[in-house]
Amino acid sequence: MCTQHSKCCFCEGTFLANAAADVEHYRPKAAVKQDKASALERPGYYWLAYTWENLYFCCQICNRSQKRNLFPLKDPAKRVMSHHGDVGQEDPLLLDPGGDEDPRLHITFRQERAVGSTVFGETTIEVLGLNREALIEERLTRLKEIKTLSKIVRIWEAKGIQELEELAVSATAQLERAITPEAPFSAMVADYLSGF
Repeated sequence: MCTQHSKCCFCEGTFLANAAADVEHYRPKAAVKQDKASALERPGYYWLAYTWENLYFCCQICNRSQKRNLFPLKDPAKRVMSHHGDVGQEDPLLLDPGGDEDPRLHITFRQERAVGSTVFGETTIEVLGLNREALIEERLTRLKEIKTLSKIVRIWEAKGIQELEELAVSATAQLERAITPEAPFSAMVADYLSGF
């Protein structure tokens, strides 16, 4: 969980000290579904069940309520059904949190809402429910904090009010920490701050 900074691999929500995280199989191990309406197809990617590159820490909502066995491919006919196949030939529509592709190229944020800029981003947002109400509320709470800190810095920069200097320096440091990988919802914060 250290490499994920105690955050869900998909929604960036943080794990609390006593909250359980699931071990997520990016490619589902037992069975797969192309979309929510499809029937389960067996087998899943059983041979990848203990492969590090297929395992992530995930919040229980993203794993159990949203993704479950969903693993959409651009061309479902190319789905590998045994350990004899090459999963490198598949073209998953769901972004791999630890893959070579930067998720920020596919998902951006407009305020607290995730927006897909590619079909991979759109599919990932849909499959994982990245705009579900509870997650929007958590992001909104974080965004309000960031907006307050940003306002302090902007006022100080614009007016140079000496009494605000200490607050502005502290706010700047907090904003810099808010875009580091270990910070909650750092992708959303980075998109918000890019406008300043």
